Amino acid sequence: MKGYTICIFMLMAFIVKAQPPDSLILFSGYILDEDSLPIENAYLVSYRTIRGYSTNEKGFFKIMLLKGDSLMINHLSYERRIIKANNDSPLKNCHYLKFSPYSIKTMDVKYRDISMENFHRNMKLINAQMRRDMPLYRYNSDQNAYAPSPKPQFYGFSFNELYKYIKAKKYKKN
Repeated sequence: MKGYTICIFMLMAFIVKAQPPDSLILFSGYILDEDSLPIENAYLVSYRTIRGYSTNEKGFFKIMLLKGDSLMINHLSYERRIIKANNDSPLKNCHYLKFSPYSIKTMDVKYRDISMENFHRNMKLINAQMRRDMPLYRYNSDQNAYAPSPKPQFYGFSFNELYKYIKAKKYKKN
């Protein structure tokens, strides 16, 4: 019984998926500025699919969308605008954008110098705190305990060290 219900649901999902997308429309139009000049490379982003489209040198675009989809029109030199997809002809879909160039804010050199002084003072405080709070190596060195040792350490004696040790012991006895 469960097998039949699963098959029926899978068949229904396949039938729904196989139906042609009759709600898709060809949405086309023009993106123009306030003086009715075409805006080349205006970027249109679909909110539903998160796909981007751009206009050609005449400001024309042509996109397959669902009716009622929202698009954001974006261009560096113009204000953003949101439009809805419709079945109108391209001549009726003329969207006008308002000119709005970006301006670069000036930077006061005095504030930069103050920021750099604060940065250097904070770095000195951080270094002092790290030296104070980090554990030290044996023999009271200034290095961090987690840093690699300056020379490789071997366990036990090497032959040279053993010879020097024995020699030192013999001379101490005499």
